[in-house]
Amino acid sequence: MGGKTSKECRSILNSGEEDQVEIFGYRRNPVKLVLTWISIICTCGIVRLIFYWMRHWMLQCTHSLCTLEHADYVLLKNTYDQWFVCKVKSLRTDAERARRTAATEQRPSVPSVSESVDSSVVYPKENGKFEGVDDIRYFDDRRIRYIWNTESKAFVRLLGLDQHLSAEYFQTCSPLNSSEVQQRRLLYQSNEINIEVSPIIKILFKEVLNPFYIFQIFSISLWFSYGYYYYAGAILITTLCSLALTVHQLRKMQQMLQERAHAEETVTVCRPGAQTETVGSEQLVPGDIIQIPALGCQVLCDVILIAGSAIVNESALTGESVPVTKTAIPDCSGPFGIKEYQRHMVFSGTRVLQTRYYANEPVRAVVLRTGFATNKGNLIRSIMYPKPVDFKFYRHTYYFIIVLAAIALCGLIYSAILRAMRGQAVSEIIIRSLDVITIAVPPALPAALSVGIIYAQRRLQKNRIFCLSPRSINICGSVNLICFDKTGTLTQDGLDMKCVLPSQKSSFEEAITNPKEMPSSRIKDCMVACHSLTVIQGQTCGDPVDLIMFNSLSWSLMEPDVNEEARFDLVAPTLVTGPKCDTESDTIGIIKDFPFASSLQRMSTVIRRVKDEEFSYLMKGSPEKVITLCLPDTVPDNYFEQLESFTRHGDRVLALAWKPLNKMRLVKIQKLLREDLDKEMIFLGFVVMENRLKTDTKSVLEQIHNANIRTVMVTGDNMHTAISVARDCGMIRKWDDVHIITAGETNVFWTQAERPVQSFSLSIGSADKISSPTEIINLPTIHGAVSGESFSRIRSDHPQVLKKMLAHGTVFARMSPNEKERLVEDFQEAGYFVAMCGDGANDCGALKAAHAGVSLSESEAAAAAPFTACTGSIGCVPEIIKEGRAALVTSFGIFKYMAGYSLTQFFSVIVLYSIATNFSDLQFTYVDIFQVLILSATFGRSKAHPHLSRTPPPTSLITFVPLFSLFSQVIIVFGFQLAAFFIAYLEKDSTSYENMYANGGGTPPFFSKENFAVFAVSSFQYVWLALAFAKGPPYRKILLKNRIFCLTALGMVAFDMFLLLGPTEPMKWLLELQVPELWNRKLTFLFLAFCNGIIAILFEKIVVDYVIFRKLGTRFKFLRNVRTHQDVTRDLLNTMPDDWWHELERKPLGQLPQQGSFVIAPPLATTSSTAALTENAV
Repeated sequence: MGGKTSKECRSILNSGEEDQVEIFGYRRNPVKLVLTWISIICTCGIVRLIFYWMRHWMLQCTHSLCTLEHADYVLLKNTYDQWFVCKVKSLRTDAERARRTAATEQRPSVPSVSESVDSSVVYPKENGKFEGVDDIRYFDDRRIRYIWNTESKAFVRLLGLDQHLSAEYFQTCSPLNSSEVQQRRLLYQSNEINIEVSPIIKILFKEVLNPFYIFQIFSISLWFSYGYYYYAGAILITTLCSLALTVHQLRKMQQMLQERAHAEETVTVCRPGAQTETVGSEQLVPGDIIQIPALGCQVLCDVILIAGSAIVNESALTGESVPVTKTAIPDCSGPFGIKEYQRHMVFSGTRVLQTRYYANEPVRAVVLRTGFATNKGNLIRSIMYPKPVDFKFYRHTYYFIIVLAAIALCGLIYSAILRAMRGQAVSEIIIRSLDVITIAVPPALPAALSVGIIYAQRRLQKNRIFCLSPRSINICGSVNLICFDKTGTLTQDGLDMKCVLPSQKSSFEEAITNPKEMPSSRIKDCMVACHSLTVIQGQTCGDPVDLIMFNSLSWSLMEPDVNEEARFDLVAPTLVTGPKCDTESDTIGIIKDFPFASSLQRMSTVIRRVKDEEFSYLMKGSPEKVITLCLPDTVPDNYFEQLESFTRHGDRVLALAWKPLNKMRLVKIQKLLREDLDKEMIFLGFVVMENRLKTDTKSVLEQIHNANIRTVMVTGDNMHTAISVARDCGMIRKWDDVHIITAGETNVFWTQAERPVQSFSLSIGSADKISSPTEIINLPTIHGAVSGESFSRIRSDHPQVLKKMLAHGTVFARMSPNEKERLVEDFQEAGYFVAMCGDGANDCGALKAAHAGVSLSESEAAAAAPFTACTGSIGCVPEIIKEGRAALVTSFGIFKYMAGYSLTQFFSVIVLYSIATNFSDLQFTYVDIFQVLILSATFGRSKAHPHLSRTPPPTSLITFVPLFSLFSQVIIVFGFQLAAFFIAYLEKDSTSYENMYANGGGTPPFFSKENFAVFAVSSFQYVWLALAFAKGPPYRKILLKNRIFCLTALGMVAFDMFLLLGPTEPMKWLLELQVPELWNRKLTFLFLAFCNGIIAILFEKIVVDYVIFRKLGTRFKFLRNVRTHQDVTRDLLNTMPDDWWHELERKPLGQLPQQGSFVIAPPLATTSSTAALTENAV
C-alpha cells in the first residue's frame, strides 16, 4: 500500500489531538472483488471468516487505493495501530430516503411530504452560517461524523457552533424556522447519546465468530468425527455455558451504559415571530434558542446563556456537588472559545437548580453541541471506546500460543508420518492428526486467564471498589509510581479558618485569629462580598472555601425571591448584611461577579455599599497571581516571607485586593470585561486556612512506600503548601532535601526550598561498647517540585531537564488538568507503570491516561477511569495494587498450568500414538472436565496477601524464569510418563496393546496396559502441576488458605489412587482401564506418580522460586524481570548527556522565584554518578 500512497490518497484527521487517525481512500475494484469471492467459495468461507476478523484486509483485497474525494470507503488507522473501515455516504441520499420514508408513513392529517420533510442539504460555514449545497459526502467513525470539505479537499470533523465563531454571533442570533431545523437535523442527527442494547441473537452471533469459539467449534466437530461423543458433548456444554455467561455480561454492560447515558427532557424552543414550541430534547439542533424554566431542569446539550443567569449543579461531570452560577455571555467581540467562555456555558448532563431573569425576560440559551459532540457524549465515547491496554503479559500470551502451535505442528507431522507408514486412509490420517492441534493448543486458555481477574474484581466490589476495565487489574500488579491529587484526595475537602493578615500602607498588620472582631474595612468587604455563593431553598450554598470565609464573619446572604416579579429589576440581585445590621452601611450589594477560573487562579466581584455612590472592584485568588495585578507600592516588602511562613505549614492562603471604580456608571460596568478591570489593584492582605490531612493518609502512604512504590503529588494548589503537605503525609521525609526550579525561555534556575531537618546520628567504636542499637544514619533524598508553568516550559524547551524532573520530581503544583495529563503520559513514556488517584473532573484526563486510574468520585467524568472507589479514601489504592498483584500472579500460574496441561496431554498422546492407540473418550472427559476445568476454576480463589511486597511480580512470560519453570516441569512430566510407558511396554503379555489388537487399528476399545500406565500417571501429573504453579506469598495468601482448591486437589489425588489401586468393574468399563493384576506393578506406578509430585513441587518451590528468583535474582536482575521505580530512574538518567546541567543556574537558599518552580538535584559531574546516587537515594 505504501508504494501507491499519495497525498491525495491519504490524510491525517484530528492532527495533534488524542484521537488522531490516518485516513486512506479506497474504491471498489471489480477484478479484485471477483477474485476475492472465488477464494472465499473455494475455501468454504474460511477466507471470509478471516476477513471478518480483519476487516481492513477485506477492504484491501476488494478495493483499490484512490483519492479521498472519490473514495467509496475509508480506512482509518489510529495511534494504537488499530484499523477501522467506514463507508462513505451521501447526505443527499439520506435526505431522499427520509422523504420516501415520510411518504410511506404519511397519514391524511399529516401535511404533504414536501412540507414535512425538507430534503435540501446545508454545509456549516464560519460564524454560525450554513450554505446550501448539492450534496455532502460523509462517514461516521465511533459516533463522530466527518464531512468532505470541497475547499480543502479533505474530510473534516463535523463541529457544532463551538468552533470558527465570533462572540458577536450571540448578540444577533435569531430563532430557527422549521426548514432550518430539518436541514441541521439531517446533518447533525438527533440530540441523543444513544447506546443500543444489541439483541441477544446478534451478540451471540458475534461471540460465536470469535476466534476462540471458532476453534472450539472446530475441535468439537473433530472429536465428534473421531467418536469421542461424551468428551465432545461435555466440551460443548461448557462452551455453551461460557458463551451464555459472556452474552449475559455484555448485554448487562450495554444496559448499564445505556441507563447512564440515556435521558429525556421536554424543552421550550423559540421560533420566529416571538413564538415558542415544546419539543423533546432529542429534536434540538445546534443554533436552536431554548428557554430554561425558572425551577430548573436537566440540560441534555451544551448551551451558552444569552439572557439571564442560572445556578447549576455540575456534580455529574465534576464530582463536586457545589452550585455554580452561570451568567449570560456579555456583549463583546473576538473569537469564541469554550474554555474562555466556560462561565457562561451549561454542559450536557448538568442540572439547573434555578434561574434568575430580569425585566420579565425568560432565561434563554443557544444550543452549541448535541449528542456525542457534547462533553457528556465525549465521556460516554471514552467508556465505549477505551484506550487499548498494551501490557507485556497479554502480548506474550499470543507469542506463546504461536510456540504451542509450532509444537502441535511437529506433532501433527509425526502423527501423519506414523499413520501413513501403517497404511491408513488419507481421510483418517487427516482427522486423527488434526486432533494433535486441539490438544497442544488449549482452547480454554482465554477463559482460564480471566479466572484470577474475575475473583479479584469480586473481592474489590466487596470493598466498594468498582472496576469498569477488568483487564486493568493485572496491570495494577506492575504499578511502581502513583500520582496523587492533593485537595480532597490526600487532604480533607473542608478547611478551618486560621487567621486574617491585613495589610495597610505596604506593611502587614497583626494577624486576626477571630474574623468576627474585625472592624469595618475593605478586607472585610472582600471576605463577605467576593464569592460565588447563592441561596437555594433558603440555604447558602457554594464553594467550600467561600463558605468558610463568609461564615467566619457571621454575615447573611439575601437574594430576591424568583417568584417576586417586582424585584427582577433590582440593581443588586444579591445582598450581604452584617450580623448587627442597624444601618444600611452594613449592607453590600454584589452587582457583578467574575467566577473563579483555574487558568486565571482568581475570581472577582463588583460591589457597592447601599449608601455609597461609587462602585468597588474586589478580587481574591492565589498569592502568586494576585501580586502581579497589584500596584507595587501597595505590596509589603516581606510579602513572600509571610506567604512562605504559612505555606510551609501546609496552610491554604488566599490573597485579597481591591480598587475603586470612580465615577463609573452601572451601564458601563455591565459591559466591562474582566481583562479591563484586573490591573492596578490595591493589595489588602491574606486569608489563611488550615488544610488538614485525611486520617488514613499517612498510614496508607507509609504502606505504599514500604512496598517500594514511588509517590508523586500533582495538585493545583500553591507550591509551598503542596511541599508542606508532602512532608506532613510522609511523601517527603523531614530530613530530605527539596529544591525548586524555575524555567525561563533559555535557562532553568534551581534553588533549595528550605533547610531540611538534619537527622544524622553515628556511633563509632567496637560493637560491645555501643550501648544502644538505635543509632541510624538517615541519608537525605533529593526531591523535585515544579509548577505547571515551569513544567510546560521544561517540557517544550529543556528535554534533558525534563528527564531529571521525571527522575526526581515529587511535588507538581499549580498544575492545570491538561498539564496533569501530560505529566502522566511523560512518566509512562519514561518507562514507569503509573497509577493516578484523584477525586474530580480536574483529574479526568490524567485518570484516563494512567495505566490504572482510581477515581474517588462517582461522577460521570470520573467514570472514564478504570476504577471507582466509593470509600472516598486513598486506602483503596494499596487494595487495588494487592489484588492486581494477586491477579497477575494467578494469570501467570494459570497460563503456565494450561500450557503445562496441554503439553502433558500432548506427550501422552504422542507416546500412545507410537503403538497406534490413544486415550478413550471418557478418559479425555475425566482429565479435561473433572480435573483441569475444576482445578483452573478454583486456582484463582487464593486471596491477595495482606502485605505489599517490596518487589513487584514479573510481567513477561517470555523470559528465563517462567520459561525455565514451565519447560522444566514438562521435562519432568515427560520423563515419568516415559518411565511408566516403558515399564508397561517392555513387559509383553496378553494385556499388551499389540497382542490385544493385532491389527493396530487404534480404534475403540482402548483397553491396554500401556494406555493404563500413561493415563494413571498423567492423571496425578495434572494435580501436581496445579500445586506447583499455585504461588502463595508474597503476592497471595498461603495455598492452605484456598480451602476449596486444596480440598479439590486432595479429592482428585484420592480418586486417582482409587482408579490406580482398586477401581470397580463399572469404573473399569466406563474409563476402559486395563488394570494390572499384580500389586507390585500398581505400587510401582503409584511410586512413580508420587515421586513425580514431590520432585515437581520441590523443584518449583526451591530451585525456581528460592534459588533462581530470590537469590540469584538479586545479583542477576534479568532473572527476576521486574521493574522497580529505581530501575526506571536509572535507565532514564543514563540517557542524559554529561553536560545536561549546563542549562541550570543556581540561586542561593531562600531566593524564591515568584513564578513557576521545580525541584531538582544539584548538577552532578557525570551520568554514571547520577545513576549511582539515584539507586541509593531515590
